[in-house]
Amino acid sequence: MKEIETTSDNLEIRCFGDLAQVREAWHCLEAQGAATTIYQSWEWVSAWHRHLISSAAGKRAQVVIVEVLAGEHTVALLPMMIRREKGVRILSWLGDSHFNFPGGLFQAYFLQGLDRTSFQRLWRRIGKALPAYDVAWFTSQLPQLDDADSPMQWLQRRPSPNSAHRLVFEHHDWQKLLTELRSRSTRKRMRNEESRLSREGEVVFEEVSSEQALEAAVEAVFRQRERRFRALGIPLEPRMADYQRFYHSLLQQSLHAANPSSRFYLLLLKLDGELLASLLIAEKDGVVYPLINSMTTSRYSRWSPGDYLLRHLIADACERKMVAIDFGLAEDNSYKTAWCNRRIEIYETIHGNGLYGKAVAFVIIGRTTLARRIKQSPRAWAWYQFFRSLKTDGVMNSDWKNSFQKLLRATHG
Repeated sequence: MKEIETTSDNLEIRCFGDLAQVREAWHCLEAQGAATTIYQSWEWVSAWHRHLISSAAGKRAQVVIVEVLAGEHTVALLPMMIRREKGVRILSWLGDSHFNFPGGLFQAYFLQGLDRTSFQRLWRRIGKALPAYDVAWFTSQLPQLDDADSPMQWLQRRPSPNSAHRLVFEHHDWQKLLTELRSRSTRKRMRNEESRLSREGEVVFEEVSSEQALEAAVEAVFRQRERRFRALGIPLEPRMADYQRFYHSLLQQSLHAANPSSRFYLLLLKLDGELLASLLIAEKDGVVYPLINSMTTSRYSRWSPGDYLLRHLIADACERKMVAIDFGLAEDNSYKTAWCNRRIEIYETIHGNGLYGKAVAFVIIGRTTLARRIKQSPRAWAWYQFFRSLKTDGVMNSDWKNSFQKLLRATHG
């Protein structure tokens, strides 16, 4: 595409509360190679808006389009929302903290032509086009979009509590990769777990590929997640049913898409027909995104069927010569980091409008700074997990012993 000169004088900024009005511009930006992850795809964001934003009280979509006046050529699209929390009007990305890497779409040449001064000037104009808000809070930002700096980092950048983790395939030899990433003792444990499961019955990896099977499979996965959350002491999301409908719609749409730019599918591990683990997965531009998972709380959990399923996914992606597996956000001691060879420091942007907004931003910054310190300290994070595991809804859960063992290891090395 021929580059069009863009300056602050020949750019127009428009704000829309209806995603349908920006669908064409969105598809054009994606087709023209705008730097995106799965979390900026039209399929993902429009489904999220439909199931979790449009019917929610106190949340309004605010999608900003930046166009060149001559020919109405779109150079940037920022999918945001304004939500009310305890009387505070918060401007955030449309998916907020439920997306790993929310953000905008930018024409590559426009992105490369931005610098701190020009973007801050543009952002002031965007702020005037938006409805009034008290605090801007943009979470989980990637520092780079392809080969260019992400412009949002020029707005009071702060370190995020978590890091992003990727497995980049430098080669496509699965056995060699396994040896590089996991120790001999770990590989032996994995083989023993796989052997133990196979002795219990027939182990099958199954991709849900029909409309008839999809609804029942998604229902089973979310019920399994709920049981697992209760066992681990993790509070249940109050809008779990809406999340279930959101993921079901993505999977359903992907089943019927003729030439999709992204793909969503559900991978199951079963033992004699019993669901032991699941992974809901997306693929876009050669990158695999494990989105949500579930694992049984039955006696089979001792042989780590969730890890087994994840290894199956990685081996399959390696065999199909995918570019990378994006594990999203993770604490440094999580299972995700064990499979990664790239760690990306991400950031967030928090700033307030007016005295009230600045005071609220100060409190938010304090909370996120504390969260970062806890998550980056093995001892503090072990204590947090232990206390979280003690009770769920006033009932002692079954995972407190495991959390206590982790606490002992973190405390005594």
